[in-house]
Amino acid sequence: MANSHSSQTSFNSLRIFFWNVRSIGTKFSEVKKISTEYDIIACVESWLTPDSEYCIPGFHVVRKDRVHTRGGGIAIWVRKNIAFKEIDDTHLHESIEICALQLNNVKPNLNLYVCYRPPGSTLSQADWNQVITETCKHNALLIGDFNALNLQWNCPRTEENGDRLQTAYKLHNVFLHNCDSTTYTNLRSNYTSNLDLVFSTQDIKDKISTEICEETWSSDHHPIFITISVTKSLYHKKKLKLSSKRTKWENFCQRMDENYQYFFSEEFESLSADNKYETFTKMMTDALITSTPTPKTVSPKKHRNPVPWWDDECNSIKQARTDSFKKYKSSLSLHDLISYNKTCAEMKRIIRTKKESLFGRLPRASISERIRPTYGTDVKF
Repeated sequence: MANSHSSQTSFNSLRIFFWNVRSIGTKFSEVKKISTEYDIIACVESWLTPDSEYCIPGFHVVRKDRVHTRGGGIAIWVRKNIAFKEIDDTHLHESIEICALQLNNVKPNLNLYVCYRPPGSTLSQADWNQVITETCKHNALLIGDFNALNLQWNCPRTEENGDRLQTAYKLHNVFLHNCDSTTYTNLRSNYTSNLDLVFSTQDIKDKISTEICEETWSSDHHPIFITISVTKSLYHKKKLKLSSKRTKWENFCQRMDENYQYFFSEEFESLSADNKYETFTKMMTDALITSTPTPKTVSPKKHRNPVPWWDDECNSIKQARTDSFKKYKSSLSLHDLISYNKTCAEMKRIIRTKKESLFGRLPRASISERIRPTYGTDVKF
């Protein structure tokens, strides 16, 4: 027997993690590790193929893999208590990859657009106008790597794409949140720029705050942490089962046998049909309750660790990577750059060792899987 009802819990913020991950394969462990802190995780340049599976416990995943060439791709993980549906009627320039979601159990409802535009091509002003008009209509958040350079948002120079994007978003009264940040770093040439941008419509601009991660986490783009001040109404159904795997069915049968003769008594015969039904269901319910152990109460603060092998050594090497990155950015010396690269390699080795200790030896990636795409459309300058 079971009973069910819906419950509602309200929270005051929606946390989104955005990152141009530049191949998620070797970085997926870190993404899973931080998943407990966010409601939505959005990655561009995922480099995933349709036959690969990357799941995070407690999340639904929506993917737009690039199938015609290597590289590119978008992957979005949405926590299961967030109600959403995909938006499929967004039509942009063929070079722009986009994945769009409508979030339905937040107030106000939000439309989330995640974009990736590979470098190498120049869009017309009409194309950039279409990007903004198609995505920034009402309560909309547009995040992406646009590869559009403009001095107005902290790039080293202004190019045609950046100039036309600026014209488009100002023409349609759209707000740019991270105009003074640095989201792209090429350590070899010490080149920095702001390629990953966060736009929103005016009706929600005052509800959004952004923060840029100090390090790139072994990518060439810095993760962006986005907080939106909205009310999340998390609906979920609870099935209050009276029985469980620990129910002692022998006890249940014994209790029912003990009360069996009552159904032939004059007292039972004198009851109305409704009362007979209630008596019978109450007798079964009582027998199930007494035959089923009381479930243990688990604190809501306890969450399943999505990365069970992650320990203090992993935290330590991750902090060492951050420290070596900051040291290089401060000194810009070749010695510190080499030290940072060595720390990144050591972190990959430690993570792999920890995973193998729990799951057994993992298959090594083939040479072809480790080579980065050589297509000019994904090379950044």
